[in-house]
Amino acid sequence: MLKRTIASLFAAALLCLVALPATALAAGEHDSHSNGWTEFTAGTTTLSGGSYYLSGDVEYSVTESITVSGEVILCLNGHKLDLNKQHISVGSGASLTLCDCSTGGVLTGGSGSNGGGVYVAGGGTFTMTGGSIAGNTANAGGGVYVDIDGTFTMEDGSINNNQTTSGGGGGVMVNKGSFTLSGGSITGNTTNSDTFGYGGGVCLYGTFYLSGDSIIQNNTKAGATDNLYLGWNTIKITGPLGENARIGVTAEGVPRSFISGWSDNMAGENPADYFSSDGDAWDIGLNANGDVVLGNLCTIITQPADKSVIEGETATFTVNATGSEPLSYQWQQSIDNGNNWTNIASANAAEYTTGKTTMDMSGNQYRCIVTGDGGAVISDPATLTVAHAHKPASDWSSDADGHWHECAACGDRLDYAGHMRTVENEKKATCTDEGYTGDTVCSVCGYVIAKGETIPATGHSYQDGVCTVCGAEEPAKNEETIPATGDVAPLVCALAGISGIALVVTGLRKRTSR
Repeated sequence: MLKRTIASLFAAALLCLVALPATALAAGEHDSHSNGWTEFTAGTTTLSGGSYYLSGDVEYSVTESITVSGEVILCLNGHKLDLNKQHISVGSGASLTLCDCSTGGVLTGGSGSNGGGVYVAGGGTFTMTGGSIAGNTANAGGGVYVDIDGTFTMEDGSINNNQTTSGGGGGVMVNKGSFTLSGGSITGNTTNSDTFGYGGGVCLYGTFYLSGDSIIQNNTKAGATDNLYLGWNTIKITGPLGENARIGVTAEGVPRSFISGWSDNMAGENPADYFSSDGDAWDIGLNANGDVVLGNLCTIITQPADKSVIEGETATFTVNATGSEPLSYQWQQSIDNGNNWTNIASANAAEYTTGKTTMDMSGNQYRCIVTGDGGAVISDPATLTVAHAHKPASDWSSDADGHWHECAACGDRLDYAGHMRTVENEKKATCTDEGYTGDTVCSVCGYVIAKGETIPATGHSYQDGVCTVCGAEEPAKNEETIPATGDVAPLVCALAGISGIALVVTGLRKRTSR
């Protein structure tokens, strides 16, 4: 019972898949071509609608172009379709989608006056999602020719090694039609005419929409590098470019802007990382308006430098640029940190000098727009710093570490320096007078770094009645009672007198006692 149920479900699912129309599956995602796909054969001349595939390599055997008249999908299925000097023509109102559900599928061997591989008439639509268009030849549009009001959309795959013999567009020629490129590569194509063979890869005289990882590289015109040639048209960026996108460009009317939509989809990116100028004649960059420009662009060699001045002085800013002469200069000023910029009147040289600065100018920014014939570049901003004019006090201020003149306006320490030490008021002690070690004082500002100390008097040192230090005589003793050294007579007399006095006192005492 279970086996029967599973078998029924599988059969129902298979019937649902078979019942799906071919167009319900995205190109490149179809199944094994069993559900309504038609095998393309060597004799198939008209594709009026539906889905076709190659079951093996096919060499077209009819001597007329393959005509697409309805909505058609053609899957190369990993095989080669040799057009045998014919091409596929997509008529007005018709659409062709070329895909490859395998790898290695190629549309080759085609030829025609316009469009060696595929010709898209006015009102026709050609979409390429895979496979390769290679090795085809035409007077113009070696791989694909898009005529007036025709539409070509390339999402993936490659157009390579096709060539033209007398006209432009070795890979793709767009003649007042529309070309949308969102992926894939256009490489190795060539035009043989040095006079009329514009655009070895793509010659554009129509509308070009670009996004994704698109590559147009290594294509040539008469042997010289020539990838995407722009008439008076522009590239319209409709979405972010992938990191692998690389496109070589040349154009009429250079120098000029050649891209629109850059700021919407690629803001902050450098266009030179995605586009290159074919040959060495032109540069690619952004002008002052943010437009992508092809031409002799200016290059800033030396950016303006920040300046610091004292209030009342002037400040000079300089920019050094190179480019196609003559160059013109316009200095700008911002007073709100670069949010808004205004032109400075008459500031039109490589050097700009302000008037006398004031304190309210501090923080202003200055930049220069340098313009050449290929567009303009904007220098980096430089900042002005204004310090007020100090008013130093005439007297020194000081502390234990140093001295300075204090600004009367802001209190800043000006002319700060360490103390110059010297000793003042030093006095040596004498035999009779005290001394002083002296005060340690700054010789510049007079600050007393350290006070001195008192030194006691040393006192006399007598020898033989004279001070050996200062020469002063030793103070004299009492000469009446103290004899001089060596004279005994006065001493004898004194002793006799003393003895006499003693006898008298004794006698008086005895007489009294009676």
